[in-house]
Amino acid sequence: LNELNLLKADIVISPPVGNIHWAHFKRVDHCLKRGERAVWSKLEIIKETIKKAKFKRFIGKIFH
Repeated sequence: LNELNLLKADIVISPPVGNIHWAHFKRVDHCLKRGERAVWSKLEIIKETIKKAKFKRFIGKIFH
């Protein structure tokens, strides 16, 4: 992702997959496992971010 998209993101998860080329399909299981671990490690932050976003939408509907 480019830098602008990263700055706009609520959460960025960058699992440590090493220097693997995007077309190296034999390493997909390795990448998926690393990604899953990274998500689990950020799960509370993800939940809190979702909760805040829902609250903001709720308040926006009330005061719109």
